[in-house]
Amino acid sequence: MDENKVFDLMEKIYIELQQTKKEIKVGFEDVNNKLNNVENDVKVLGAKIDGELIPKQDALFDGYTGNSEKLQEINEKIDDLKLDFNNLTIKTLKSENKIIELDKKIAK
Repeated sequence: MDENKVFDLMEKIYIELQQTKKEIKVGFEDVNNKLNNVENDVKVLGAKIDGELIPKQDALFDGYTGNSEKLQEINEKIDDLKLDFNNLTIKTLKSENKIIELDKKIAK
């Protein structure tokens, strides 16, 4: 092969390598920019979670705890009312029985 042809071929290869190098550099910069954007988005989401969602979650949990405590209080009051109602029922029956006994004594 002729030295000029070899030189021309090497020059073409060099030019193509330089173009490929530039394309890779541009591609790398593009990927790097996209990674930076993703990193920023993750930071924003993290801040949003810390600043908005966690306090809301805590507030919801506190509300749930408060509701559970109130329901427990209401259940205890209902149980107390049931006992009072049963006691009143028993007293009413006793009173009715005494009235019946007194009516029988008066009738004799």
